[in-house]
Amino acid sequence: EEIFKNLKSSKNGLADSEAKNRLAKYGMNRLRKFKKKSRFIVFLGQFNSFLVYILVLAAIVSALIGHVTDAVIIGAIVILNAGIGYFQEYKAEEIIEKLKRSLQYKALVLRNGIQKEVGSRFLVPGDIVILNPGDRILADCRVISSENLQANESVLTGESFPSEKMNKLLSSDVVLAERTNMLYAGTNI
Repeated sequence: EEIFKNLKSSKNGLADSEAKNRLAKYGMNRLRKFKKKSRFIVFLGQFNSFLVYILVLAAIVSALIGHVTDAVIIGAIVILNAGIGYFQEYKAEEIIEKLKRSLQYKALVLRNGIQKEVGSRFLVPGDIVILNPGDRILADCRVISSENLQANESVLTGESFPSEKMNKLLSSDVVLAERTNMLYAGTNI
């Protein structure tokens, strides 16, 4: 009841007119576009860290006092660290692109008490989304009713096992990853 009250919704979902109003107010359900950096700039950005500065200074001092082997090893570690950071950032950008593509599906919602398919871009806060096994979550959702609900969140967490989801009330200080009453965009039922 509190969720319905806060979102000004009901067990019958939103009225079509209210959904249109919310779409105008909140905008479409899609990830923000961001300007992509060139790969070279992303790689250079890996060297912009206080720890890296210290390591480079240590390499220079080692070379100046004649410990060339130490300088080469430190330099190799700095470059390896930059490569790993670059790879992780590149993979994160790939995941964001996949999430964007995944949000171009249709969702089954309750509008005016009737089940209706809408494009994922037209989901708004307060919509009641009906999910079935195999469905992709197209927007972050609060679970209000469930039966043996599990979500594959491996795209977010890396976990290979599905997470149990339920509609129980949690305290407000529960960390995001442990909110068992929430479903997240880009995951699957």
